[in-house]
Amino acid sequence: VYSEDILPCLTFPNADLSSRILTAIEQNDVTMEACHMRTIDENLKVCSLTGDLCQCDYRVRLSENGEWYPISRLSRNR
Repeated sequence: VYSEDILPCLTFPNADLSSRILTAIEQNDVTMEACHMRTIDENLKVCSLTGDLCQCDYRVRLSENGEWYPISRLSRNR
């Protein structure tokens, strides 16, 4: 199940961050939240997982005091 269902969903072009997110999930040390800005342009960022310039309505961090990474809706849904 792990290699057939979970790994393919959490494999992104940014392999390093993908691996770190997977480890944080396994350690129950990941935080994800919506971060809606006032305008769409404020949410237009490079998704940390896919590298695409898109609307990033979410952000993720890998530890309590870790850095926040903007992510797209597509990345969040996966």
